[in-house]
This record gives sequence, C-alpha cells and structure tokens, in this order.
Amino acid sequence: MSIPRLVFVLVSLSYYIAESTEYKRVCYYTNWSQYRLGNGKFLPSDIDPSLCTHIIYAFGKLNGNLVQKLEYNDYEL
Repeated sequence: MSIPRLVFVLVSLSYYIAESTEYKRVCYYTNWSQYRLGNGKFLPSDIDPSLCTHIIYAFGKLNGNLVQKLEYNDYEL
C-alpha cells in the first residue's frame, strides 16, 4: 500500500471513529402531546434546544416520498 493511500485510510478511519463516538442526546416529541390538559400539554416551543442534539418528531404521514401532515396543525407546530 502506498504512503498517500495509507494516510488517506488512517485519516478516514480517524474521522469515522470521532463521528461515531460523538455525544448525542435524542429527544422524542409526539404530535398528540399538544392535546394533553394542564401541565401535561407540550408544544414544540417547549423544547429547550440546548438539551437536544437531535429531535425525533412522531408521528408523520408518508405519501410516496413526501411527508404530509397528520394533524390539522402539523405545519403550524
């Protein structure tokens, strides 16, 4: 194996290891939490963006390759 190719492989491997060990905090938000009463009601505006590196929004509707709204106000949320 040539030196440039070896360097490329080592740099690529280092990048992969760094990316795969990066800290992730995934938050899960359900679209029906907007219907809870009182203190249980939770809207997207209640999510503290400093707490989550990723947000999973549930639930959505797929129509072919397009995401469509499931609730009447999904686009507004």
